[in-house]
Amino acid sequence: MGGPFIANAIVALVAGVCGGLLSRFLGAGRRRLPGAGASAGMADGPIRVRRLTLVDDSGRERALLRLIDDDVTLLLTDEAMSWGVLLSAGERGPFLRFYKEEINSRLGIGILHDGFPGLELADAAGTARASLRLDAAGMASFALRDKTGVIRASLEVPADGDPSLVFADRNGNPSVKLP
Repeated sequence: MGGPFIANAIVALVAGVCGGLLSRFLGAGRRRLPGAGASAGMADGPIRVRRLTLVDDSGRERALLRLIDDDVTLLLTDEAMSWGVLLSAGERGPFLRFYKEEINSRLGIGILHDGFPGLELADAAGTARASLRLDAAGMASFALRDKTGVIRASLEVPADGDPSLVFADRNGNPSVKLP
């Protein structure tokens, strides 16, 4: 039980210590398992950032959480980064938009500036073409617009009144109103 046993024990001890240190160093950037909590070395409390960005394996920004014009905004994009979703909440109310190529909003759903709900559909150019709204007086309205955004037909139903249907000319002036 002499020299070779002691030498092997020392080599094993040094290898174990080095392996432990190396595993701590290499494992420092690894994800913790869900539920690992503070006992696994995670800090308990808020994380404060001005912008939180998720990127894909190619480094493209695919999700972004930040303040835009004082509204808390979540932006999501597809893999090709041509379609996206924007969810915002702020002074103007919550709003959800679906858009193409970061420019043209195609569908918007939200609480409007007056505090009441609305739905808006837009064409490929981003022009609002159809909308459905409810106002403070309980009036439900459905409006159809031409490619320039002028309302050409609308249906309105007051909360406790008779509905009306209006057709308009190219300038938005009523040409037919029923009843």
